[in-house]
Amino acid sequence: MKTCLRVLMLWLSGAITLTAQAVDEARTPAVEAAAQAAGAAPVTPAQLAYFVVSGPLPAPPQDVTDLKFREFVRTPVGPNGTELTGRLIGLNGKRVRLVGYMARQTPPTPGMLVLSPLPVDLGDEDESLSDDLPVTATFVHLEAGQAGVTLRYLPGLLQFTGTLNVGLAEEADGHVSAFRLRLDHADSQRLAELGRAIITDPGR
Repeated sequence: MKTCLRVLMLWLSGAITLTAQAVDEARTPAVEAAAQAAGAAPVTPAQLAYFVVSGPLPAPPQDVTDLKFREFVRTPVGPNGTELTGRLIGLNGKRVRLVGYMARQTPPTPGMLVLSPLPVDLGDEDESLSDDLPVTATFVHLEAGQAGVTLRYLPGLLQFTGTLNVGLAEEADGHVSAFRLRLDHADSQRLAELGRAIITDPGR
């Protein structure tokens, strides 16, 4: 069992534009080879931009609430340790939009990704996840029917919309998560399509 133990004291700032270099980073040889073998269609940078935050976001739908990582836990940490905020608890089981960075995992776990307030590299299989991820790291899950899709790494600041779930739960890779986001159908479908397709750069 591996849990996230540290409280992040770093706030999100700025925005990152998807560039040709970012498209190169998003290419994972193993995933690309599998997609090509399956006869997948190419994906252009414009399609990747659905998740990438490159400027101010429009207002979310009426039944979706914007949630920021800095709203997860109370700061400063008091004598009782890490405490969840009333806002986070109140949004448990509701639809939220969350912005963060996809943790780079080698190898990735099918059907999910980890969203963090800052870029994180989890390339060492022997290194505990708790040593790298902040306590607010959120496990983002595709819909049940897409649980077998291996997702490619997407660089930059990303946005995802889904249903928030708060509470300890064991993940498929053996880690224990405190926060999860079950993606809406549209986000899950688009992300799964990226996992199955071949990324190309039409500008080259």
